[in-house]
Amino acid sequence: MIYLGLLAPLLIALYTISYGRWLSGQKQRLAAYYSYFLALITILAPAITLFMRP
Repeated sequence: MIYLGLLAPLLIALYTISYGRWLSGQKQRLAAYYSYFLALITILAPAITLFMRP
């Protein structure tokens, strides 16, 4: 369970980088806000998974 909690943010970060690069071709400002938002989720995800443990 702990490994999953550590692996998920890495996958989210990789997805964010690739999707942010794709969006940067579409709309620069929207891509910046979206990447910041997912970066916050990526940082908070391990803490949430640690608190969810019994």
